[in-house]
Amino acid sequence: MNDEEEQSIMSHYGISRSIETVYHFQGHKYQKLDDAIAYAKIIESQFRKVNNCDSEQL
Repeated sequence: MNDEEEQSIMSHYGISRSIETVYHFQGHKYQKLDDAIAYAKIIESQFRKVNNCDSEQL
């Protein structure tokens, strides 16, 4: 089905489409940027503990 046919059928049935932003971090998908950042901070913190380094060493 081409775009024109798709649009026609969607219009006929009242179907809508939305485009969502998805954030990706280390193989995980997040709908909210805040969630992705929070997870990244957790990973960073764990990395620091394991490697005994501070923020300047990253």
